[in-house]
Amino acid sequence: MREMQTLRQHLTTRHEGRLAHLEKEEDGVIARRERGKMEVERLKEKATLLEEEGETLKGEVAAVEQSLAEAQAALTPCKPR
Repeated sequence: MREMQTLRQHLTTRHEGRLAHLEKEEDGVIARRERGKMEVERLKEKATLLEEEGETLKGEVAAVEQSLAEAQAALTPCKPR
C-alpha cells in the first residue's frame, strides 16, 4: 500500500516537473513567435522604404538622362545644306 502511494507521488511529481518544463518551452516558443512577427513588420517597413527610394531614384535617373540627351543635342553640329 505504501509503495503504491510512493509510486503515485513520484509519478505526480515527475509529471508536474515535465508539465512545468513544457510550459516553459511554450513560453519560449510564444516569445520567439512574437519576435518573429515584429521582425516581419520591420522588414515590411524597410521594403516599403526601399521601394519608395527606388521610385525616387528612377525619377532622378530619368531627369539625368533627359539632361544628357539635351546636352548631346546641343553639342551635335548642324549638318550643312
